[in-house]
Parts: sequence; C-alpha cells; structure tokens
Amino acid sequence: MKKLFLYFFLTLIVLLGIIFMISYFFDFRFSNVAFITSIVAAFITYSGGPSKFGDATVAVQTLGKFVSTSNDEKMSYINPFFVASCSILIGCFASFLFFY
Repeated sequence: MKKLFLYFFLTLIVLLGIIFMISYFFDFRFSNVAFITSIVAAFITYSGGPSKFGDATVAVQTLGKFVSTSNDEKMSYINPFFVASCSILIGCFASFLFFY
C-alpha cells in the first residue's frame, strides 16, 4: 500500500512539473495545459484490468486442457498513475468552476 501512495505522489509531482514547464515555456495558462495534459496522461495510463481473452484462446486450442495460472486475488486494479492524472483533471475542473 505504501508503494501505491509513493507512485501516486511521485506521478503527481512529475505531472505537475511537466505541466508547469509547458505552461511557462509556451506562455499558456496553467489550467488549460493541466486539462489537456491530464486527459492525455489518463488515456495513456488507463488499463482495463486483466484480459481473459488470451486464456480462453489457449483453452480452445488445447481442447479444454489448459488451466489458467493467473491468480485474480493477487492482482491490483488500482493504477496509481491513472488516479494521479484523474486527480489533476478533477482539480482542473474545480479550479475552473471556482476561479473563473
């Protein structure tokens, strides 16, 4: 759990640094750059969870003799990179509603 929080905060810091550098060097508004950057980062870091299509294909090819070795209980569906980019996007919406 500590690892997830560490990745979350590091991703948040890196994304905010990238957003600040882009807005500073190109003289754009911080909120506009943050909105676009967080959407792009959310699309890049999104993962829909594990796919069972590969296991099903192998099971059909081996006539049902394939037994999946993946353990769903060990898999974490929380992606800290996606959560960090979504939190910047939500913060962007909140700042737009309250400050403009």
